[in-house]
Amino acid sequence: MPQVGRGRSTGRRGSCAGRKAASACFVLGLMAACASPHDYKFPVEKPDQAYLDHETAVKDCAFVDEQGRQANLAKGLYPEYDVGNHILEASEQGGVNYGVPGDAEDDFNLNFGRIFNCYRKFRDWAGPPPRTTEPPRQAFKQVLIYFNGGLNPASVVRAQARSQVPQMLQDGYYPVFLVWPTGPIDTYLEQITFVRNGVRRSNPQLLRAPLYLAGDIGQGLSRAPVTYLDRLVRAVAARNPFDNEDKREFLLTPDICLDEQAAPAAEPCKKEQTDVDRFGIENCEVTADKNLVTGKDPDTRPGLTLKDLPYYGLFATRFVSAPLVDAFGTTMWENMVRRTRTTIRRPIEYDINLVDVLESDSNGLTRDEKIAHIEREKQDFPNGLGAFAKFFTMLQSCAAAKTPPAGSEAAAEDICPDKLVGPARESWRDIDLTVIGHSMGTIVMNELIPLHPDLPYRNLVFMAAAASVRDTTRAMSPVVIEANNGREKTAPLRFYNLMLHPENDANELVALGAAPSGSLLAWVDEMYENPKTAIDRTMGKWRNLRATRHVFPKDARRNMLLRVFNWASDWERERLHPPSCPDGDAGGAAAPPPVRFRPPTTHSGFNDDEARFWCPAFWGADKVRWWGPGTEWQAQVCARPPEE
Repeated sequence: MPQVGRGRSTGRRGSCAGRKAASACFVLGLMAACASPHDYKFPVEKPDQAYLDHETAVKDCAFVDEQGRQANLAKGLYPEYDVGNHILEASEQGGVNYGVPGDAEDDFNLNFGRIFNCYRKFRDWAGPPPRTTEPPRQAFKQVLIYFNGGLNPASVVRAQARSQVPQMLQDGYYPVFLVWPTGPIDTYLEQITFVRNGVRRSNPQLLRAPLYLAGDIGQGLSRAPVTYLDRLVRAVAARNPFDNEDKREFLLTPDICLDEQAAPAAEPCKKEQTDVDRFGIENCEVTADKNLVTGKDPDTRPGLTLKDLPYYGLFATRFVSAPLVDAFGTTMWENMVRRTRTTIRRPIEYDINLVDVLESDSNGLTRDEKIAHIEREKQDFPNGLGAFAKFFTMLQSCAAAKTPPAGSEAAAEDICPDKLVGPARESWRDIDLTVIGHSMGTIVMNELIPLHPDLPYRNLVFMAAAASVRDTTRAMSPVVIEANNGREKTAPLRFYNLMLHPENDANELVALGAAPSGSLLAWVDEMYENPKTAIDRTMGKWRNLRATRHVFPKDARRNMLLRVFNWASDWERERLHPPSCPDGDAGGAAAPPPVRFRPPTTHSGFNDDEARFWCPAFWGADKVRWWGPGTEWQAQVCARPPEE
């Protein structure tokens, strides 16, 4: 398989922006501590010559011309690959940011057309005649859409794409990053200067902003006793070294043992297993009552370690920072949730007067012409004018099984641009779609996917989901159930929910221990959302899902797999192999090479290059047997040998 390029991050781990620590940087430095995020730096590698010689490697898609190569080298980027054709970026108000960040919003069709056509050209390149050194055409049926989480400036997610797109291509996916800006500083400033009760004002309310700032400080101080008590109760329970009822709430072993007994095990494969380091329902068929997997000895930890020292040494600092994280973080969270909504429906849909501000650069159109354009778009895109809603609506139209006959009523409603009809459209009609969301990206998925149920979804993956159990039940259960009706002989839709070990969720160190401990999901449940009932808590914590997973309908649960990662992050323990006997066939083909990745132990760790979160083994798909067909595609992705 050609080496598309394995970019490695040299700056992401050192940047406070783009991680939950960004929130702590914000509150501790009072909007001045967070420096600009570092961009990724790609090692200069010579790409496989087959890419450069192929006639379809055009300038507009996978590769840039010589001038572009030199420009990329000067910026420290990978010289050959242009990942801009894999990114659709939403602006703060839900429109499309095209090209250089900060440019005026551009024609959506132009951005969509680049992504759409470049997939066709890339797939044509990967197709016949077969060559042993190149990926099979079938592998690139797998299209992956990724939604970033909160507390990530768009520049950080673009840097993540530059690092991971080449790896995803090499692993057999064609990725599209749907990026939306969730940086901590700009979301807070917008909330206190422009937004009031869900309405964004046309002009900044400069006199009101200081009052909101003072109010946040006052609210944080007044809530400080409750904040301290909540942090203390969780810390005592999670860090308790003794085995008692409170401590067991943060352990996995009792749950796994119960899950093993919940339903009879499926007939084991007759072939000898290649890896016995398994736990939970390894090699068992997923059922509605038995759908939890983890690794062996998930609770094993070495006791007190060096990374625990900042927690105890910076207690006084957290005493000061906790009220600020509560107050400022709540205001930031409100606006980040609002921005998840604007990627679906833009504010301009509710207040046409915003056309003067949000559409300030519209190629010289008059105000009336701009308003008429917005009204036409409302007709074409009834599910919303937000960049992500338009992308999904356009994709659903262009990937339809058949092109409507000319002159028909369906043709009149077909919004796929004429220039995309033909080979480009044909290449999208047999895709398998994997959608992955991290943290707040799952909130976007809960909004988008029910509005576009006809897309060919194969895998829906939640990673450390900030979406609530209630919203996920309402949004995903009907989609999963309906998609699997009558699919016994085709490709079923699977839903994966990936979670940190409960103790890691509770004890994650933020800002080197200077901010309150706990993952972003702990902050959301305890400070930002004020859940009314258990199912209003976040979907991405096992402590929440342990008690509430039964609220999902049985027909949905049999297509759901819940994975909880171990406390420890160990390369060797997580060398996972696809099943020796796919689909219960004891005579199945030999397993492909092991997939090697580092399991996450922090909320932001799901996005790390080393996690390879796009691989089915990361989701736990290789650890179980599903009903029906549909697992053979796993051998076509992420099959490259492990790196030593």
